Amino acid sequence: MSMHRSIVKALQRLTGTAATPTGPARPEPARTGTPEHTGRPLGPPAAAEITSGSDLSELAASLNAVTQHVRARAQEQRRVRDMIAAERDLVDSVLEIAGSHILVVILDQEGRVIQFNQACESTTGFSRAEVAGRRISELFLLPAETGSVAAAFGEPGVSPPESVLPRSFVCTWLDRAGRHHHIAWSNATVIDRPTGNTYVIATGQDITDRLIAEAELHEARERFRLAFDNAPIGMCLLGLEGRFLQVNRALEGSLGRPEAQLLNLNVADVAHPSDVQAIRHTISTMRGGQRYASHDEVRFLGADDRVAWAQMSVSAVLRDNGDLLYYLAQVHDITARRAAEERLAQQALHDPLTGLPNRAALMARLQQELGREHRPGSQTGLLYADLDGFTMVNDSLGQTVGDEVLREVARRLQASIGPSDTVARVGSDEFVVLCREVPGQSHLLDLARRVADTVSAPIIAGGQRESVTSISIGIAFGPSDDLDADRLVRNANIALCQAKAGGRGGCRLYDESLGQYVIDRARIEQALRQGLRDGHFVLRFEPIVDVTTHQVVAVEALVRLNHPQLGLLMPGAFIEIAEDSGLIAPIGAWVLQEACRLLADWRGADVGCGRLGITVNVSARQVARPDLADTVAQALAQSGIPPQCLSLELTESALMEADVSALRMLERIRDMGVRLGIDDFGTGYSSLLYLKRLPVSFIKIDRSFVSGLVPDPTDREIVTAVIRLGRALGLVTIAEGVETPEQLDILKDLDCELAQGYLFGPSTSGAPNVAQPWKILLDHGRRAPGADSAVAPGGGLGGQPGR
Repeated sequence: MSMHRSIVKALQRLTGTAATPTGPARPEPARTGTPEHTGRPLGPPAAAEITSGSDLSELAASLNAVTQHVRARAQEQRRVRDMIAAERDLVDSVLEIAGSHILVVILDQEGRVIQFNQACESTTGFSRAEVAGRRISELFLLPAETGSVAAAFGEPGVSPPESVLPRSFVCTWLDRAGRHHHIAWSNATVIDRPTGNTYVIATGQDITDRLIAEAELHEARERFRLAFDNAPIGMCLLGLEGRFLQVNRALEGSLGRPEAQLLNLNVADVAHPSDVQAIRHTISTMRGGQRYASHDEVRFLGADDRVAWAQMSVSAVLRDNGDLLYYLAQVHDITARRAAEERLAQQALHDPLTGLPNRAALMARLQQELGREHRPGSQTGLLYADLDGFTMVNDSLGQTVGDEVLREVARRLQASIGPSDTVARVGSDEFVVLCREVPGQSHLLDLARRVADTVSAPIIAGGQRESVTSISIGIAFGPSDDLDADRLVRNANIALCQAKAGGRGGCRLYDESLGQYVIDRARIEQALRQGLRDGHFVLRFEPIVDVTTHQVVAVEALVRLNHPQLGLLMPGAFIEIAEDSGLIAPIGAWVLQEACRLLADWRGADVGCGRLGITVNVSARQVARPDLADTVAQALAQSGIPPQCLSLELTESALMEADVSALRMLERIRDMGVRLGIDDFGTGYSSLLYLKRLPVSFIKIDRSFVSGLVPDPTDREIVTAVIRLGRALGLVTIAEGVETPEQLDILKDLDCELAQGYLFGPSTSGAPNVAQPWKILLDHGRRAPGADSAVAPGGGLGGQPGR
């Protein structure tokens, strides 16, 4: 029984389930000292003998209790193991659920890695196995940052981790490839209560891309700020209603207002009153949904009410969802450009010397005037005015004085007209007066007389120099059904040409006959151009004979235009037109070359013309050309005739108007051996001193004096004086227009050497009938005063009408 009880008690102690006694406890004998040794070896207790049923029941109950306790303990251990595994799986799941963006590291009390999630692996390029048991500082930290952040990752240091954590910070990690990753960490400590161990849980996010984006955004904002603030053009941000939100320095300068003042204003508050509506319309359309930039030229008012022109471009700035945020406006100051454009427009439409409208402005106003309704009985009138002899003012007094005269004439013209009329300068010395609502011709004629009287009054120019200028005027009326601005101006110009043809200070009213005159001139000019191109010009030759022997010594070449439609035109019909159109130079060159060529042919044909001379007329326009001497040299070279056989005739006016360079050119021609002479002597303004200095060899007495030799003693005295003057100067004299034997006899008595005219036969197209050479041709220079021999003259372009 005692053995049984010992086993039961042992089981109860093992399981912690001692049986509760059912009766009063039995007293046990007291034990002192050590157990008594009986001398028998110690060993397992002998098997207890169960002697009764109650003992057996008690033993079974104890065994049953032990079994239940062991089973319960096993179940509890399994539950704890499952819970720990579940917690471990939960932690692993949490670590992995953090994904590829959240880095999670768990470190032990020594700062060694015990957990390293997938995000950490993908960021650093290291696996969990590679980093387990190692410290963060030896794996990822930059040396420069190790001292400041190592403790935050649980590494032993001066201060324990729990004293510096929790903590949020940013540090740089190096990955396997050496790339830098900027990671924002939030670290804290966790204490395991059963063990008392401290762990560091570090959670971080790689913000490298964000920092780069922020840096780029900051850089972009800084660039925008610098570009905005330092832009050479004005820039501003405007609220949805047009209020200034931000302005740059250029806009402050353009508007003359500081930023503090502008930020309290609306853009319409600084706009010119005439442009406020346009600006408000732009903002309204932008707010209404327009998303493309708007461009307008508007005016702004500065603080001092100074007007500034600007090219204003407005763009809408939107949120990500498309909502309107504000407006960005660029305000380019174009005040200087507009001023330049206005100056250019002024220059384009006004004469810079007088400030009057020019031809373009006149034509625009005239076209507008002709297109509007007129009062019954009223018309539009034009006065086309030209200063007579203004070239002489420039040449004699200088261009500066000429400019003063033009300005004064412009002022006087403006003072002479009505307030609705216009004066324009359309040429060097040409002015046009546009008169509106003219009641009739008498009104324009009165105005023309008033203008002529005003302009012709003496003008003080160049200090004390007095200039008197007359003016010729042509008048035309409009409108009519077939009359436009060009036609009306042309009609007035035609009338002016006719007025000038009648002398200085003339006035002429346009009529249809004048229009036909201009048409005829245009047809002739066209015929001249066609004649040069198609070879319609021909030469006729008038003999020049010795007054004593009546033998032919030379011929004068006279040009004709043999046109297919107009017929044979004499020089009087086209020479003036040729000079006005500038065609006289190419026509004259052709005559010179053709005359030399034909003379060369005659000399080579052995028809008695071996020593015949030829004369060619040269116009003032040709004398003014610097290439006349080259043209003469070329004609001589191509034909091969001796220079002494060629003579050139010039008018008195051409010689008097010749400048120094022209006179030198004439001397060069004379030095070639070509003779020079004065045609129609006595009809110009030659002075004896000037005549003495001219490089001429002969003079031709005008036919107007020769025709009066018989009936008019005055003409006879004039011819006598000219012949005596020629002999005194050593010049050969030739009488033109000799038509009767009586005239020839008088010329012979007066010792005139040569003559030409109808008395010696009409002009011919071929060589003259020369019986024998004339000895006078052997003289190559001027004849000495009193000598008996004459110098054969040359021939040239032109001739009188009918010759």
